[in-house]
Amino acid sequence: MTIYYIGNEKKYNALKNKFEKENISLKCYDNDVNPLDVEYALVWNQSESTFEKMKNLRWVSSLGAGVDHLINDINLGKDVIITSIKDEYLPLDMARYAAACILQEQKRFRQYRQLQDSKSWDFVKEPKIKRVLILGLGNIGQKISSVLQGLGYEINGLSNSTKKISGVKNFTKGLYDPEMYEDIQVVINVLPLTNETYHALNEQFFKLLPPNTHVVNMGRGDQMPGDDLLQYLKKNPNAIAYMDVFENEPLPKNHPFWSHPQVMVTPHIAAISRISSVVKQVSKNFHLLKAQKEEQMIGVVDRSKGY
Repeated sequence: MTIYYIGNEKKYNALKNKFEKENISLKCYDNDVNPLDVEYALVWNQSESTFEKMKNLRWVSSLGAGVDHLINDINLGKDVIITSIKDEYLPLDMARYAAACILQEQKRFRQYRQLQDSKSWDFVKEPKIKRVLILGLGNIGQKISSVLQGLGYEINGLSNSTKKISGVKNFTKGLYDPEMYEDIQVVINVLPLTNETYHALNEQFFKLLPPNTHVVNMGRGDQMPGDDLLQYLKKNPNAIAYMDVFENEPLPKNHPFWSHPQVMVTPHIAAISRISSVVKQVSKNFHLLKAQKEEQMIGVVDRSKGY
C-alpha cells in the first residue's frame, strides 16, 4: 500500500527514505497518478482541485500541526479521516520563538544593532515588560507559559474552559473580555483557527490592548486582518508586531509588512515538524488504519471544533 505525498518537493526525498525504513511506500502525487488509486495522503498546501477526483481517499494527514488547509477544502470528503502531527518538540519550539520575541524587545537588541552600525557605545533604557497575555492554553500555550514564567514574566491566559495552571491568571469569558488585557505589555496568539477565531483579532481586539502593546502572532494568519494590524501600529508607534503567520502565504512581495519598521516577518517557522516525528506518527496511523483500529489513531481532528 502507498501513501501519496502532496507538498514541498524539497522534503519529499528525506521523507521517502525514512518511510522506506518503515516498509511504507511514499510516492509523490503528480499527473501520472490515477486519483482513484489514492487512499492515503500526506499533505501540505494542496491546490484547490487536488481532492476533487480522489473518491477512494480514506485518510489524509497534515504535514504539520495545522489542519485548516484540510478542514476548509470543500473537495475533501466528509468521511475522510484528518489527522494533524503531534510533534513532542513543537510546544518547546513555539515557546522559544515567543521568548525570543519578548527578549528582543526587553533587551533592546534592535536598538543596539542600530547603535553598533553607527559605532556608538551608548545605553538604551529597558522598557517595562512584566505581564504577558497568552491567547490559547492548550499544550502550546501552557509550554509558553512555563518558559516565560521561568524568565520572570507574569501570565494571563485565555481558554474556553477553566484551567488550573500554576502561576497563570486564567480568563474564560472570551476574547473581548476587557479585564484580561489590563496591565499587559505583550499579547501572544496561539489559538486554533475556527469559525469563532476567523478574523477575531480585529479592530475590536486591538482597541482592548493597552497603548504600545507588542503583538506576537503564531496562531493562524486568517485570525488577524492585516489592515487592522497596520492601523493599530500607526496609532501605537512603539508597538512591535512579530508575525509568523499570514492571511496569504508566502507573503506577497508587495505587502506592506515587508518594509514596515514595526513589523518583524518570519516565514511560518516558529515551529517546524521534524521529519522523524512525521514519519513515526504517520507510520503508526497507517498501520492502525489498515488494522481497522481508527479509534486508536493519533491526532484525529474533530472537524466541528476545527482542531
